[in-house]
Amino acid sequence: MAAAFALTRMPIVDRRDRLVGYRLRVSQGGTSALLDRLAGDPPDARLFVDVLANELRQACGSSLGAGRVVLCPVGDADDPAGSPTQLEAMRARGVRLALTDANPRSAWLSRLSLADYAGVSPDLVPPAHLTRYVDALHRRHARVIATGVRSLAAREAAQAAGFDLIEGDWFVHDPQPGGDRVDPAYASVLRALGLAQAEAPLAEIERALRADPALAFRLMRYANSAALGLRTRIRTLREALTVIGYRPLARWLGLSLVTASVDTGSNAVLANTATLRGRLMEVLSPQLAAPIDANDAFFTGLLSVLPAMMELTPERLVAALKPATSIALALMGRIGPLGRLLRLAECCEDPDPTELAALCLELGLAPAAVAEAQLQALPWAERSVRAS
Repeated sequence: MAAAFALTRMPIVDRRDRLVGYRLRVSQGGTSALLDRLAGDPPDARLFVDVLANELRQACGSSLGAGRVVLCPVGDADDPAGSPTQLEAMRARGVRLALTDANPRSAWLSRLSLADYAGVSPDLVPPAHLTRYVDALHRRHARVIATGVRSLAAREAAQAAGFDLIEGDWFVHDPQPGGDRVDPAYASVLRALGLAQAEAPLAEIERALRADPALAFRLMRYANSAALGLRTRIRTLREALTVIGYRPLARWLGLSLVTASVDTGSNAVLANTATLRGRLMEVLSPQLAAPIDANDAFFTGLLSVLPAMMELTPERLVAALKPATSIALALMGRIGPLGRLLRLAECCEDPDPTELAALCLELGLAPAAVAEAQLQALPWAERSVRAS
């Protein structure tokens, strides 16, 4: 079933920066359609779905994704649909609730005892009182989420104050300053990826892979996996390269690159962001008013997160990879059709939908098509990172 609403998302991580889930914000009137859509192929991540108070009754008539969906009442706390009596009835039916406006003087605070989670914007609490405020919410048996965290300084302050979870995008919105030196841990796969994308002679790609025995071993394991479904065993690296082919090889190397350090907190979130962007752009590419190559779209989304992950400038990444000009322009300046589609993918990660709506109009995409592409990309990205 296709989506019929506009959608943005923001990751939620734990205190060790491990991905817990996403906060989803949907256009007015679209909550029930979103929840019904999630019942079909929900991701494993927990989904915190904003629901206007006057839509709560209707939302509770939908499937809630086998317990993975948490409803977040927002808007007018005086609406009868969000009354304590109504929230108690929802809890009795097994609905999980997050009061994402548990800020000081919020009218929703009177319902805190009915919630599993309490969301607080650290900016709305004086720094000197933040830790005590979080402690007070903990005493009321709620897990506390820091909401709208968009800088590294704010994330560190939230951790110091004792928040259980953090909602935000500081890892891409406020990354560490980019440098010019490629980490040796990434050098071999980056070189092999550049060669595969350029369809260089297989002997050159083989030399690059042999410089990293662990990478070569993983490629041989992939070549002999059920994913390729070959009947005969692949015994040499050259044979693997020949059988796999340039485009599938480049795709595998790209995913290997972004998931190389997935066991470390922030890199795991970045890997999910990269694979999500790549898949989202790939799904949307043929739907554009002027369609673009799906493979180029996938790589542009995937590579866009590498500067933050590798602490490189986009210019240094482009110099190392030497991608096609259209991809280079997209990565360095969001220029051209690929660049505009990349910018749209980034705007799907912003709680303010204004620029997303403008880009949908510019690219000839319906907001509902972008929402549907996101919902397709979420479980795909999870599976890709998990398989790394």
